[in-house]
Amino acid sequence: GLSAVSALAADVETGQILFEKQKNITRSIASVTKLMTALVVVDLVDPSTRLVINEQAVDTSGDTGKLRLGDAFQAKDLLYPLLLSSSNDAATVYTQHVKDFMEYMNKKAKAVGLTHTMYKDPTGLAPENVSTAHDLFILISYIYRHRKEILNISRLPAYAVATDNKLHAWRNNTWPDNNGIFLGGKFGFTPEARQTLAAVFGITMSEFGARPIAIILLGSNDRRRD
Repeated sequence: GLSAVSALAADVETGQILFEKQKNITRSIASVTKLMTALVVVDLVDPSTRLVINEQAVDTSGDTGKLRLGDAFQAKDLLYPLLLSSSNDAATVYTQHVKDFMEYMNKKAKAVGLTHTMYKDPTGLAPENVSTAHDLFILISYIYRHRKEILNISRLPAYAVATDNKLHAWRNNTWPDNNGIFLGGKFGFTPEARQTLAAVFGITMSEFGARPIAIILLGSNDRRRD
C-alpha cells in the first residue's frame, strides 16, 4: 500500500535501516531542497545581515511566505518562512546575497557525502533538483548531528517576527498537527516530483523510549498515509 516510488526509514543515530524501497533511485525532490538551502545559509550568512525583499524575489513562483516588496529582515528571520511555509521568495533572497550560492549548495552536498544529488535552484521548483532516499537520509542525519537548529525551526507550529512596524507570521505546513513526535524536516511537491518528505520523528520502538527515526519519501501520492 506504499504509494512512494522510493522510501527509507532509518535511525539517525545508529544508521540502522528499518525499511527501504528503491532507496538509490534518483528522483526530483521539490522543496526538500530547502534543507540544503538552509544549511548553506547557516554556514555562510551572518545571522544579523539585513536582507530586503526585491522584485526578483517577489516574482519567484509561489507566495506562501507572504513576503512583500521592500520588506526587510535579519537573515536569521527568513529561515522561518523558508522552512515553515516553504517560501520560495526567501530562498531567492539568500541566493542574491551570496555569490555563487548554487555552487556552494552542490559543494556542500559532496562534502556531506551525497553522491547522487544535484541542485539547480534553491527552491525546489526545478525538476533538475534530484537526490535519492539514501542521500537524503545522509543529509538529514548530518543536520541532526551538526545543525540541529535547522530542525528545531522546522518543527515549530508557527513563528512570528515584527520588522519595520509590520508583523509577519508563518505556520508549519510540513507537519502542522504535530503531536510531539515530529522532530523536524521538510516536505515538498511539484508535478514532476509528486509529494516528497525528509523528516525525523521520535518513534517509540520499545519500552525503553523513542528513537529518532528519519523517514524519506520520494514520488509519493499520499505522504501522510505513506
